[in-house]
Amino acid sequence: IIFPLSWLEFKSVIRPWGFRLFLSLIFIIYICYVAVWQQQYFSAAPTLPVTLEVTGVMLPLSFYFLLFLIINTTELLFRNNTSGFWQISDALPVPSWVTVLSKILAMLGVALLMTICLMLFGMLVQATKGYYHFEPGVYFNELFVRWIPKYLLYILLTAFVAGLTANRYATHWITILFLFCSVIMHETDAIEQNRL
Repeated sequence: IIFPLSWLEFKSVIRPWGFRLFLSLIFIIYICYVAVWQQQYFSAAPTLPVTLEVTGVMLPLSFYFLLFLIINTTELLFRNNTSGFWQISDALPVPSWVTVLSKILAMLGVALLMTICLMLFGMLVQATKGYYHFEPGVYFNELFVRWIPKYLLYILLTAFVAGLTANRYATHWITILFLFCSVIMHETDAIEQNRL
């Protein structure tokens, strides 16, 4: 029962135009960062877009990914309350942990989909710049092994805060404030980043 519910919740997140608009904006930012700015910043000579350089854009984009995941996880967890469906959903014979777990799995699926799209964007940039030596192992290590656990941690943090507060707005504020504080502390080297 968990996986059909997860699939339904997954489709409810990716179906609206907002998700497509977000992916389009990420694609434009990605193209501008990798294809235009990054090459000109380091040297005036043209360079080939090697896979490690293309996946290096994930650090600046991760803030937007995490913000998107936090907002959508919160909205997904509180959708029954905002739509007035909570009285009916509470009367169903399905335990509440099943619905929460299905929503967490759905958001993990959204994170995987966004990461796959980012990998395809990177390969598209490499192909348009004439570099056809794609390195799937580097993509897998840099995008999936390194970033998916962080996405999962923020999704679980959002679910935890939502369970503690039982308030949509408080969950938004607390998790977004935590995201801002962690970004600021990483940028100021208050917390060391252990890179794999």
